[in-house]
Amino acid sequence: IHSRCMTGRVYSKKELDRLNADYYQAREELWEAGGELGDIYDRASASKRWDEESGSWVKRYDNENPFKVAQKQLFYWGAKAKQGRKMAERPDLNELSDRGNLPGVDGGVYIAKEGVVRVGKDGPVCGKWSARPITGAPASYRS
Repeated sequence: IHSRCMTGRVYSKKELDRLNADYYQAREELWEAGGELGDIYDRASASKRWDEESGSWVKRYDNENPFKVAQKQLFYWGAKAKQGRKMAERPDLNELSDRGNLPGVDGGVYIAKEGVVRVGKDGPVCGKWSARPITGAPASYRS
């Protein structure tokens, strides 16, 4: 006879707040990097202006240093990858319970609404489990 082990994930309010703050910081870095890169592209594609001395249309801005453009592009890609990692670390709020109390945990906890059933502690997955709130109505116990 093999024992079954149900696993799931619990997030404290403090942990969820930290994951959210990390994500928001990464998102802000991505927006900033994207804005700087966008400014470079806007200057490069700006309309020309009339130059009275030469009697011709000339570029409004000097060409950007290509190394600076490459540096900003690399920073943008790095910020985008970081934001993707931070987003993946955060749970989907639709997949978490409402916050509930747990003794010894300040601020309460959120519990994932789904998990896996394994054979033994680290054995193969043999199923999934899910939970939903009990509403007190008899129908809430039926599928």
